[in-house]
Amino acid sequence: MFFRDDSKTRALCIPLLLWLMCAGCRDGERNPPQQGGAKTAAENAAAGRTADLSPQTAARVGGLDVTLSDLRGEAADSKYDAYKAGSPEMSALRALDKLITDRLLYQEAAEKKAYENSPIERELRVTQEVWLASLYVNEVLRRQVKVSEEEMKPFLPDKWDSVEISMLVADDEAAARKAVSAVREGKSTFEEEAKKGAGTIAPKKGRVGWILRNTAFFTDKRHVDRIFSLKPGEMTDPFLGPLGWTVVRVDNRRGLSKLEIEEIKNTSREGLYNRKFDELLNRDAALHKWTQYADNTVAKSPGAVVLEGLGRVYTKADFDTFVKIHLQSGHLIQQPETPREILRNFARHMSWAEEAGRAGHDRRTEFIERMRSFRIARTAQAVEAKIKESVKPDKDELLAYYKKNKNRFREEDSLWLLILSAGGQSQAREFRKRAEAGEDFKSLIRQAGSDAPDARGAEEVGPLTRKMFPPDLAAILFSLREGDVSQVIPLAGQYIVAKCTRFKGGKTKSFEAVRKEVLNAYRNDNYMPLLEKKVAELKARYPVRMNEKAVEIVANEIREEAAKRGGKPKYH
Repeated sequence: MFFRDDSKTRALCIPLLLWLMCAGCRDGERNPPQQGGAKTAAENAAAGRTADLSPQTAARVGGLDVTLSDLRGEAADSKYDAYKAGSPEMSALRALDKLITDRLLYQEAAEKKAYENSPIERELRVTQEVWLASLYVNEVLRRQVKVSEEEMKPFLPDKWDSVEISMLVADDEAAARKAVSAVREGKSTFEEEAKKGAGTIAPKKGRVGWILRNTAFFTDKRHVDRIFSLKPGEMTDPFLGPLGWTVVRVDNRRGLSKLEIEEIKNTSREGLYNRKFDELLNRDAALHKWTQYADNTVAKSPGAVVLEGLGRVYTKADFDTFVKIHLQSGHLIQQPETPREILRNFARHMSWAEEAGRAGHDRRTEFIERMRSFRIARTAQAVEAKIKESVKPDKDELLAYYKKNKNRFREEDSLWLLILSAGGQSQAREFRKRAEAGEDFKSLIRQAGSDAPDARGAEEVGPLTRKMFPPDLAAILFSLREGDVSQVIPLAGQYIVAKCTRFKGGKTKSFEAVRKEVLNAYRNDNYMPLLEKKVAELKARYPVRMNEKAVEIVANEIREEAAKRGGKPKYH
């Protein structure tokens, strides 16, 4: 926590960042209508443009509005951003087209009551309760947590100074004392003895870097006091530390700037706040008594009761929906591994949702708007899925489609990577050069990841497939073969270098083996005319009016965001 270089965090987070990016690329978002051919709903709405809509209304579709907030969110989340749509204006128009289409489809479904008592309704209900729980936790519980200056004192140094150290780690006390003697008698250097030592720090000749007085690494205050009493060039006698028998040499020391002190205080305050908040969450959850935590959470029956209390009953189907929602959002608390642990979180969320309901949070305008947009989008997805299912090619058509698109039905190529993250491009290039010269890549990751001796993050990531990445990034990574090192890749404000440790090439699958995949692909490629026909029919029943000013506002925001990113794709 108190090592100044936060690159250790980068090394741990970059593989996770890749996985999170993968999850986003796997979403089943509808492909937008392409330029040319049939007109989009937004283009067809041109005749209904009007200036009487409020500045916060991007379009009105029958009795439903598309808000400026809706349009901003869709433009930000959509896969067809300005780089693919051709211009910020086209990106905003396509985002608006999707929102208009969703509302047209939703209104017909609502009118027919098509999805009452369906899994969609259950998903909406559980989602609402999850969001209510989030509101309660963030707007009620979180605000109860306060961190005072007095509480901060134990987490802050007595003196605002730091020392730069090197460290020698030996297998036993005798070896440590022998190394110290060799250094003091001039028979060897500290770096040479450190390189002979144990642990991940040995390849770096013992170099650790700058540490603070209350660093979490040295847990014994006596050792810290001894280290900070030394002058540059002096070293401690051997002591038993977290890594084994240890000798520390002070290489340099200095005071901290006001900015550095403020950063340390903020980091300490945040750490203490999070600890108190976690304690509050656990204490708050314990107040709510549920009469049943069913152990049989892996029951096959959707109607099996898994949770009961507070006058409510939740089934296996509710529980599965909860897990699905949280896995998609990445908010499953502490990433529990067992059904029992997930069920406990389920109970906690339902308790908080109950509290939020009593507090009146379900009537908040923002919450209602979020649920409205989610309900519309989810219902529209279901209507669109039915339109796709209405495309029913015969076997000959499917076979011809398969032969024409065989490469789409190959078993996917997959690879495994080691990923090195650096804060600067020149640093990343230097590490890449050393990797190509044959240096151990895991060791380079540790060196790039942190000056701390316990740096980790050198784990292999995989298997990875092409669909997990944006096309440009996939092209770079899947050009690698076993042992290859990638070019320097800008990613999320950092610079990464990847090494392929394993590559498995895909094989073409037979028609019968992938028949369902072929059918789904055929439907995806051929349902759009039916959707456009349906949209045209619905427009006659639900008039569409569009606010050009809102489109212009969002297009300009997209353009400004693109300029900030230097005109580069989002993953850079």
